[in-house]
Amino acid sequence: MPWKLEPRGINSVRLAAESFARPRTGSGVALEVEVQLLSGCEEFARLDLVLVPGNATDFVTLNAYAWVQQGGACEPVAPVVTTAAHLPGRGFGNMRVVVSDGSAPGGALRLTFDVEPCPSATCGCTVWDPPGKVQEFGACETECDCAAGLSCLPALSASGALWTCKRPCTKNTDCPESGCTFDSTTMPWVCGSLDACPYPQDCPAGFSCVIRDSPSFCQDQRMAPTSGPCQCDAQCLPGQRCIQGIRETPTCEIPCADAQDCPYSWLTCGTPAICVPLVD
Repeated sequence: MPWKLEPRGINSVRLAAESFARPRTGSGVALEVEVQLLSGCEEFARLDLVLVPGNATDFVTLNAYAWVQQGGACEPVAPVVTTAAHLPGRGFGNMRVVVSDGSAPGGALRLTFDVEPCPSATCGCTVWDPPGKVQEFGACETECDCAAGLSCLPALSASGALWTCKRPCTKNTDCPESGCTFDSTTMPWVCGSLDACPYPQDCPAGFSCVIRDSPSFCQDQRMAPTSGPCQCDAQCLPGQRCIQGIRETPTCEIPCADAQDCPYSWLTCGTPAICVPLVD
């Protein structure tokens, strides 16, 4: 049976590291989000974040989506999926942030939080500033201290909160040679030095587990999307799915949440959440 992308509601939003550090200006914020699915024929697809700075308040809209299998006999279950949305430190500068669900009528409010000022007088950080030089796990004051692809996020240390440059993630395959940390007692939703696949079957279809001394990781082995006609996933290559998308009939495509989910540099994540060729 083919799959189709549909919007889904958000149950709750909370600050992922609220127990040991409050958000501060110039630093990234990880939001832990619960998405409500409607049946056993659904799988979580993606979570889009739109940030609109205001005069005194910054507004964040979250839009959640699920892959829904069409025409199947669905179990009457209502699973809740936990994922993350990462608010970049360069994207906001006001002392209050309001988070809403874009799929709810009227954009229902899900979370409001205050932001503390950066402790240093020299830690301004804007979207126009170039990437910094601090590498992964190095100390930072703002996101502008960190190298490209990293965010300045809080961690719990013996002396209290410590901000370091980390690579945000929502799943193990976001981390090139490690796994995604989900433990709320440390720094959740960042790449860490841990096994992504203690067992080969832990990797998704189209990936193989590379087992080394430490850590193991899921290596992408997927072919480019064939975009051939199909009626079910079994007719597609590993890592591809039979999707009812932009064409009139279902085709074999690679589903994605962002460009990092696509296996080649000439592919990006397009509408509706499938890998498509970049347009020059």
